[in-house]
Amino acid sequence: MVCHKHFTEEDYVTTSAIGENCKNKILKSGAVPSQFRWTKTSSPAVIVRCDRAKQKERSNNFSPAIFLHQSIDACDLGAEVEVSKPKVEYQFLLVLMKLRQRKCNYELALMFGIEEKAVYNIFVTWVRFMALQWREIDLWPSKDLVHFYSPEDFFDKFPDTRVVLDGTECPVNKPKQPVTQQATFSKYKNRNTVKKVVGSTPGGLVSHVSPAYGGSVSDRHIIERSDIPKMCNPGDSIMADKGFEVQDLFAPHDVTVNIPTFFKTTNRLSGKAVLSDRKIASKRVHIERIIGLGKTYKILTSPLGHAETQLTSDIIFICFMLCNFHSCIVPSTS
Repeated sequence: MVCHKHFTEEDYVTTSAIGENCKNKILKSGAVPSQFRWTKTSSPAVIVRCDRAKQKERSNNFSPAIFLHQSIDACDLGAEVEVSKPKVEYQFLLVLMKLRQRKCNYELALMFGIEEKAVYNIFVTWVRFMALQWREIDLWPSKDLVHFYSPEDFFDKFPDTRVVLDGTECPVNKPKQPVTQQATFSKYKNRNTVKKVVGSTPGGLVSHVSPAYGGSVSDRHIIERSDIPKMCNPGDSIMADKGFEVQDLFAPHDVTVNIPTFFKTTNRLSGKAVLSDRKIASKRVHIERIIGLGKTYKILTSPLGHAETQLTSDIIFICFMLCNFHSCIVPSTS
């Protein structure tokens, strides 16, 4: 549901087209909400008050940070905020800065000359928009494309590999509810986290990002709730860490799981098993490299707040989609 205030009069069907007796307005096909707090045009009185506030700032030679802390009339300060209208490219830059550098809303408000609430609204709007748009793309490439872009050595040793999987965790602030605390507490990280499974092709394309789950969930549970077994073709293989005990989930689809050897009845591996594990480890490191690239977005390495936790799935998905814009993540000779 979207409020009617976010649309202009031109977005609605004219009265003559729907009849004068119709009380409800009908949106045109393709109408997009465009009216937000940061897009409204200020009145002449607001602009005058803003100019007066700026003149006072220049006369006292105040810095922007000090200026916002002075005992200025609230209307004047509000006028300066209302007149600020970041362009679309500036809004996108704001979101990228928050994702990459983990800048707080107050700092971004000073940099872009807007209110803190506007920073939050812009961030949430763009995160939801980018996530919804990018999820429309079919990220799962065909088998022929996977083979074409697969590195030479990778294809020689594991020619049937369709995806390389690994789990990753991002810290979150400790929730207030005991049930939520238990659901998000990770024994591996010894703190509250959210967990995702990320998959990439042998060539380094991020082709799968699962929804975010509480840190207490195992990798197997995430795979059980995904469609990866159905997305693979018969005869394919996947590569993962030894924590992914999912052979029984892929076996009905005739998909092989390549994971390092487990110690079961003996504490010593055979020479053949050691060589096999080395081959898998040398190729599985690519997904760890991609996850490390995703963690260069500092928002994934510092604890997420309550408001950001609600967008965890979208935030992590966007950060890894941005990784796909990098060139030569995995060299062709790997």
